[in-house]
Order: sequence, then C-alpha cells, then structure tokens
Amino acid sequence: MLSEKIDWDYFDTEFVQYYSTKDRPSMPIRLMVACLLLKRIYNLGDETLAKAWVMNPYMQYFCGEAHFQHEFPFDPSDFVHFRKRIGVVGVEKIFTYSVLIHGKKAQKKLKTIAGRLIRELERNLNEHQLSLYKRELELFNKVIQQKRTDKNKIYSLHKSFTSCIAKGKIHKQYEFGNKVGLTTTFKSLIITAIKAFNGNPHDSKTIEPLLNQIKENQNIELEEVIYDRGGRGAKTIGNTKITTPDSRPLKRDSNYQKTKKREEI
Repeated sequence: MLSEKIDWDYFDTEFVQYYSTKDRPSMPIRLMVACLLLKRIYNLGDETLAKAWVMNPYMQYFCGEAHFQHEFPFDPSDFVHFRKRIGVVGVEKIFTYSVLIHGKKAQKKLKTIAGRLIRELERNLNEHQLSLYKRELELFNKVIQQKRTDKNKIYSLHKSFTSCIAKGKIHKQYEFGNKVGLTTTFKSLIITAIKAFNGNPHDSKTIEPLLNQIKENQNIELEEVIYDRGGRGAKTIGNTKITTPDSRPLKRDSNYQKTKKREEI
C-alpha cells in the first residue's frame, strides 16, 4: 500500500518545530500532509478534495483513518493556514517526496505483486471458496490485465460500475461516474422519473426508459418532452414528441419564437 511506503515520521520531525504545545491541539501533521499529497496526485482544490475525501474510503485510509468517516475532519480553509505555517520550503519538501514515491517502476512492481497474490489465492482456496469469490477474482484479474487503450476498463475496485464519460470540454475532457436521467414537470419541477444507466449510453438512448417509467408509474403517455441538447436523435418515441433546443434566440426571430426558445433552453 502506498500509505505504508511513506515515512510519515519524517514529516512529523520536519514540521513539529512549527507547532506550539500550549494552545489548542492542531490537526495531525500526518493528516494535513496526506491531504496535500492527495491534492497534488489528483489535481484537486481545497473544497474539491474535501468532497471527494468523504466519499472515498481509499483516500481516508491513506490519511490514517481506521474507520470510514462521514465528515471531513477540518474546514478546507485550514489548508491555507497549514501552508503558511510550513512555508514554501515545507510545501516543496512534500511535493518533492510525492515525486520520489511515484514512478513507473514502482507501479510495475505493484502490478506484479498484485498478480502474484491473486495466483496464490487461486491456488490455496478450495472449490467452494473459489465459487464464492469467483466474481471478485475475475474483477482483480481484469484490473491487472487491462491496458490503457482497452474499452470498458475498471476505474474503481470499490465501485466497479464506474465509467469514463467524455465531456468534450477543453478544461475538463472526461468525468468518471455513471449517467443519471430524470424528468420533471415543466413549471413546478416535480420529479416524475429517475434512472441510473450503466456504461456510457448516448443521451438520446436515455429518454425512452424514462418515458416507460412514467407510463408504468402514472399510466399516462406524455405528448411532448423537452430534453437536453445532448439527447438529439429521434423526433418521436411512440406518441411522444421529443424536443431538443436547437439554438439560442436569433435577431430575426419573432418575439413569440424568442420566448419559446428561451423557455425550452
């Protein structure tokens, strides 16, 4: 484990000089340093890390937590105070250390060790145990065998259904998770259907399951649905008209057309 390869005592020794023993105890140095390393590794901001940390047991374990925590242990603004406390030299020590512990050679070694452990498990488990853990072993084997260019890769052992979703934006080309579709009433915004989708289906393929859910739950068939622009495709599904906003109002549009487009957008 990466957390076991880091000499946390090194940081305690380096930064203890910046702390006082008289005032209210501060957050553990191990916790603060681990959070800064996570920010560096995943390129996250202070607030973003706090949100990710609460949902990610791997991050919490890396920071020294023995049990899953449902709240971030301190206010994200404390990162500013910690960076000021240790100064530029201290921050450079942390980032220099992060470079030393991350290398292709180390990653290759970890992959080799993981493969060795899986093979050892397969040899030592009896037939009944192998049948019980068949799905887990298949998942582990897929992870260590997958390549960067493979499709349908595993991005998280904790949530193996996680998908890579292309956003097509310059600042954020990809997101990781699952698509969720929902429909609401036009004015009151009451949710009438909601569904999570495995994989990365095109937005136009997410409309029909939502319409089916509305029909099953309320026994009605909608006349028209105004959907996100990403759902461009079929103009009708059954007897339901599918409208996707084409563009923003143009100067040549009539007042009625402008109002209609603004409502759809």
